[in-house]
Amino acid sequence: LADFTKIYSLYVVKTYSNGIKNYNNQEVKIKNQQNLSSGEYVVKTLLTRENNEPLHMDYLVRDTKAGLKVFDVVTEGISLIN
Repeated sequence: LADFTKIYSLYVVKTYSNGIKNYNNQEVKIKNQQNLSSGEYVVKTLLTRENNEPLHMDYLVRDTKAGLKVFDVVTEGISLIN
């Protein structure tokens, strides 16, 4: 399991970093924000893409001593942390 987690983590980082390089004129629309618990929130967004279906992306945000921090990104129902 540890080997799979390490390999999968590298795969996810490579996949997302390659996607960022291709970012071009997409628009992120904030759909809504919900309180999950004390100091934790979900910000639901929609990433519009030319000639493609929009992506549903949720940012899980936590209030820390240093301010608000994103601690997970859920794209089309798939958690980056998991």
